[in-house]
Amino acid sequence: MRDIGTGLENMEIYWGFDEGDVVKIRIFNDPRSLHPMNHPLHLHGQRFLVLDVDGKRNDNLVWKD
Repeated sequence: MRDIGTGLENMEIYWGFDEGDVVKIRIFNDPRSLHPMNHPLHLHGQRFLVLDVDGKRNDNLVWKD
C-alpha cells in the first residue's frame, strides 16, 4: 500500500484517527501493478461505507465490516 500524498508505504504509513472520527479513504487497486499478489484490501476491526465503485456513486449505503 502506498500513500500517494506522502510517498510512505505499508507499515511506514501512520493514520492517526480518534474514536468517532469520520474519514474518507480512497482505495485504488491498480490492475497494472507489478506486485505478484495484486488482490483486494482487507480492513479488520473497522466498519465502513462504500461510497462509489469505479467512479460510480453507490446509492445502497450499508455498513460493512
